[in-house]
Amino acid sequence: MQLRLSPRQRQLLSGLFDGLSDKQIAARLRISVPTVRTHLQRMFSRFQVQDRLELILFVLSEFRRDKRPVSKRRSAASTRR
Repeated sequence: MQLRLSPRQRQLLSGLFDGLSDKQIAARLRISVPTVRTHLQRMFSRFQVQDRLELILFVLSEFRRDKRPVSKRRSAASTRR
């Protein structure tokens, strides 16, 4: 599954991965705290998670899922030749 994140969603996730609060993310992105919360709530809903920790874990698991099979397929294909 490709997450297909907008640039703003990637910016918000970057703030989450950096351990920033909503207020700190808002300051970094020059948006209001309610706007940060709206973006987060929409991502929670889209990815069917309940909070920021679940969102981070979900994104990490999807990243691992996207990366791991490709390398295994490549190494398996190269050993067969």
